[in-house]
Amino acid sequence: MNRYTALILALLMALLCVLPVSLAEETVTAETAATEATEAPAAEDQVLATLANGTQIMQSEVDAIANQVISYYANYGYDMSSEDTLPIVRQMAMETYLQENFYKDSLVTLGLDQLTEEDMAAIEKNVDEVYEGLIDQVYTYYGLEPAEDATEEEKATARANAIATLDSMGYTYDYIVLNETESYNYDKVTRALTADLSVSEEDLLATYNAHVEEDKAAYADDPGLYEQTKSYYGDEPFFVPEGFRGITHILLEVDSELLSTYQDLQSRYEEYAEPVDAAQAAPEAEAAASEEPAVTEEPVTEEQVEAARQAVIASVQDTIDEIMAKLEAGTPWADLVAEYSTDPGMSQEPYKTNGYEVYADSSVYDPAFVQAAFSIDNVGDVSAPYVGMYGIYIVHYTRDVPSGPVELTEELRASIENELLSTQQAEALDAAFEAWKDAAGIEYTEAGEAYRPAASESPDEAADIGD
Repeated sequence: MNRYTALILALLMALLCVLPVSLAEETVTAETAATEATEAPAAEDQVLATLANGTQIMQSEVDAIANQVISYYANYGYDMSSEDTLPIVRQMAMETYLQENFYKDSLVTLGLDQLTEEDMAAIEKNVDEVYEGLIDQVYTYYGLEPAEDATEEEKATARANAIATLDSMGYTYDYIVLNETESYNYDKVTRALTADLSVSEEDLLATYNAHVEEDKAAYADDPGLYEQTKSYYGDEPFFVPEGFRGITHILLEVDSELLSTYQDLQSRYEEYAEPVDAAQAAPEAEAAASEEPAVTEEPVTEEQVEAARQAVIASVQDTIDEIMAKLEAGTPWADLVAEYSTDPGMSQEPYKTNGYEVYADSSVYDPAFVQAAFSIDNVGDVSAPYVGMYGIYIVHYTRDVPSGPVELTEELRASIENELLSTQQAEALDAAFEAWKDAAGIEYTEAGEAYRPAASESPDEAADIGD
């Protein structure tokens, strides 16, 4: 599937099959702006194109879709009604209009236009889930949720008010039924046109190996990039560089004033300890000499910092002693983490079992946490208490993270298979759509030329929307 058509398909799904997540009042404003941008006041409706079967595509029909596109992007802060972007929006709207008709025609051609009892039950289930979800959103956004001890009458009133709010915004129950029916039919056509597709073992392994080689080139010599990719972007690379440890820990909360005092002294000490570049020092000294004398703070000593650190540790020394005594007596580390750690990540998988992946020059984790993680030498070792940004860390060297290609687990196999199958499905749908357009014999009028979708060979302009 070319990038342009992929964008249109994504928009089609967003506009026809997914209701807005936010019910903010700004939506109304955005829709008004969209209408004003694409509708010329008192302009006569024009024919934009004619199909071989005589069907006429009217400007009002396509502009209605363009308004939805503009409104959709306006909710995310993008102005798609400008002179530069409006032509692209119109082309997108025409392509979406054609997509809609392609699916409607395909329903009939494939003999899927009659809904069975099973279909109706599935649609009804989807409608109920979506509608109840919208009511919950209204409760939350507008503060209409009834109290826990509310009477049945009060609950009924709150629900009626939420439904009235939805109705006023156009999200009536009938609209949800129509929306979910269209979505269900869309899925039926997609399944029918892609039912025979499958992923071979050869293709799956080839894709896995390609991902491994790509990620090896990116991360083998750059563990920092690997760490950032996982932590900031949530990706799971196919290759793990050397040097990572799996670290579980107990985080102890401490008195905020004691911790703040220590952090302030440490920061001031490090500031005074930094070497000054001679070339920069001279002009700065000259500038300072011409200014009014400033009150300077006394330099912080290493002894002061250490005393503040010890004060933080002393504030929870009894708990530390208790932990170490239980550890010495044979209490499993995982049990101690569950009992004492205040880090919620330590109660969630995979961190609960595998630990955080940490390397010596980490830029993601608190330096004190990293220092603690690499203060011990062997898997199974437990560190001394370290004072850091969030409290006191006592860390456990849980494992060495295996370097090299990640294991091709069943879960990863399923992910790759889904990736490849999605690509095949997109290509199959694209080919079917192109065949439908050829058969439809679309002839654009002079007015319709501004709406004619861009050629598939030049998709970049449309694909860059929203960047």
